[in-house]
Amino acid sequence: MVNFFSKNQGKILTLMIFLYAALFSTLSLIKLSHAGYNALDLAIINQAFFNSAHGEWFKITIHSQSYLGDHFTPILLLLLPLYYFRQTPELLLILQSLIIGLGAWPLWKIAKLYLNDKWSWAIIALYLLNPITHNINLFEFHFLPFAISTLLWTIYFFAQKNWRWFLFWLAVSLLIREDVSLVTAMFGVLTFKEKRDKKWIFTPPLISIIYFGLALKIISAFAVNGSYKFLFYYSWLGNNLPELLLSPITKLPQILIRFFGLLNIEFILGSVFLLLFLPLLKKTYWWLLLLIYIQFFLGANGPSGLLLQTHYFSLFYPALLVSAILGLATITQNKSRLKIVNFLYANKGFGIMVFMVGLLYLNITLGPAIGYVKAFSQSLPAKTVQSLTDQIPKGASVLASYGFLSNLSSRENVYSLNYAYIGRQQFNAGPYSIPDNIEYLLIDFKDIINLQIQYDNPIFKKYLTEADNNLRQIIKNGNYGVIEIKGTSVLFQKNSADKFILYKQYQNVPSIDSLVNQTIGKINFLGYEQSMPNCKSDQCYAKLKLFWQAKQNLSNNYELLATTSKCKFINQTFLLPQAYGIYPTNEWQTDEIIETNYVVAIPPTENQCANWLELELVRIANSDKIGSYVREWNNYRLEDFELEKMGEKIIISLN
Repeated sequence: MVNFFSKNQGKILTLMIFLYAALFSTLSLIKLSHAGYNALDLAIINQAFFNSAHGEWFKITIHSQSYLGDHFTPILLLLLPLYYFRQTPELLLILQSLIIGLGAWPLWKIAKLYLNDKWSWAIIALYLLNPITHNINLFEFHFLPFAISTLLWTIYFFAQKNWRWFLFWLAVSLLIREDVSLVTAMFGVLTFKEKRDKKWIFTPPLISIIYFGLALKIISAFAVNGSYKFLFYYSWLGNNLPELLLSPITKLPQILIRFFGLLNIEFILGSVFLLLFLPLLKKTYWWLLLLIYIQFFLGANGPSGLLLQTHYFSLFYPALLVSAILGLATITQNKSRLKIVNFLYANKGFGIMVFMVGLLYLNITLGPAIGYVKAFSQSLPAKTVQSLTDQIPKGASVLASYGFLSNLSSRENVYSLNYAYIGRQQFNAGPYSIPDNIEYLLIDFKDIINLQIQYDNPIFKKYLTEADNNLRQIIKNGNYGVIEIKGTSVLFQKNSADKFILYKQYQNVPSIDSLVNQTIGKINFLGYEQSMPNCKSDQCYAKLKLFWQAKQNLSNNYELLATTSKCKFINQTFLLPQAYGIYPTNEWQTDEIIETNYVVAIPPTENQCANWLELELVRIANSDKIGSYVREWNNYRLEDFELEKMGEKIIISLN
């Protein structure tokens, strides 16, 4: 068996990379099919690829008119010939999984410089089975994960003192994104400490600094406001260059509080914990982390455990992986090891079991697995996503909510609901205007809850009061009619008649099939009407009309907390924006009657088992506790809300 592994190392490594890429490509495609890529990056970058493939270089419409106004990423042009063959986001997700998997190749070669074969395989397992790797792979598509492989190759040839190949991979790394230069510049410090030739000491930082400066010039030239927009993250340090330069003195108390704060400690400990604390034993390559750490440390939010769950950790990862190799080499080559280390070293079978159990534990607690499963169970069914997106012609322009953007991004013109809703660009850089000729709107109205939380901050709060007016105006100006509805997901078409009315306003009480007259706080629930569930395949949809009357003008927004159950077992619980957030309760007039219409997804009725819907009128009293949603596809989590319940439940049979 030992001879087999030693003779077939290349084949075994290739198989491991292939299996990793196949598994995570599949998981990524499943996530996409359920509209799970909702953090904008995949949508923006895929549209930049698509328009570049059609001769409009780097054009995007979700943000500014060019992706070069966001980041300088020449690697897009290098990958463009491959993109020609399959101009879809699916290709990018497969490519990302493959490139991340291929990081095992240079990592293996580095490990072989310092470790024997058995421990080198342990390092490959630590990489391919690590929750950090999985988090980077499954969060979003981005160019930064590509830097894991290229920087590892750079480090390998640096260790080999192969100048030409070192310079080649350093240059390739720089093409990925402008801030990769913050890592490559620090090779000069490493070479200085090793007392190498001057070309090793001065060339990497010189190339990196010049490249970074030119990249910022190019980005500023294409940016809407003529400057590098991500400087917004550092505005807490000062509003101009003199203030920024003096900030280490003027902001020293805040900087010290941040450095010794729990979030920073969480990030530092988490970074080494997920690599079994091995990087702490040999810190030579930690110099590569200095500038990139400062970049995040001085940013608006500072470093935290959130970085370990996203692609932003990609630039930290290579140096820490190599430090883990050197740390493991320190242990395996040190005769005066700790007793526990000696025991594990002597009992390799038991040691491997402990290693695998540890990785499994880390994946369960800190990896994407649990969040992925939970998000999958609560996400839109793949058939629903496909049914809605397939109705939009490939060349048609569309405005979409977060989840649908990536699926619809292979087109010249696609716009994001979040910016249209608030009416402002990213970082409040200016007004966000959309053209009059958008042909379709595809909106998951559960996103309205996300947007109300997202923009409830000092920067956007004053615009939030006009957000529902913006949404109503968009629908009115385009004469958009509802042509399809699936649960809370609604497809509108320009200049079309409504096939489903989302809400109506009455001055007098209309005829209502099931009268209730239940007072809930400042609102009367008058009653409801329902139709028999319409079942297709393994999913049924029940149509509901709910009738409300405001007893007085309302200053707050109230939402519906909906719980569907079958056979007394809860199926799902979710928040619905009242009147889809198009006509929220703070717009309702005294004594005005509002009819809100919903299509509720329920399991098929069988074995005489009843489906029930429970509705509670609630107000989001506090969302300050909301943390990161990245492990659950950026969806809000009900446990993060403080919900103020306004009265008794409304219980409706859906059979």
